[in-house]
Amino acid sequence: MIRASSISSVEGFEQFIKLLPLNDATFNAAEAVAKCDKIGFYKDGEPCGIALCLVVAVGGRRVFFINALAVSTDADGGAVYKWLEDKAREMDCGVIAFDSPRKGMLWNARRFGWEISNVRYQKYL
Repeated sequence: MIRASSISSVEGFEQFIKLLPLNDATFNAAEAVAKCDKIGFYKDGEPCGIALCLVVAVGGRRVFFINALAVSTDADGGAVYKWLEDKAREMDCGVIAFDSPRKGMLWNARRFGWEISNVRYQKYL
């Protein structure tokens, strides 16, 4: 079972920070860690992933924006997405969104009910 909680530092999650995109000129992992809320994911008590998130207001709507997400292949990705969606709803957000340079997400986006908008993935809650 996947458990998640807010974390104040990325200590213990360094291996997941290393998985964040290095080929994206608009993304800087150190800046994202400094400015975003950090959510640690755990499987059987051990770190299995991290999300760097922000809640922003866009056009009068609260958007739960995932700035970065790295999760172990041993973790249940569906459970991670569900946890993030539930957290966004709990925070009264109408949309959950993230940008991804990875084409591999296309199939998973459709599988988990996401709408693809250019390179931005979004789901209305």
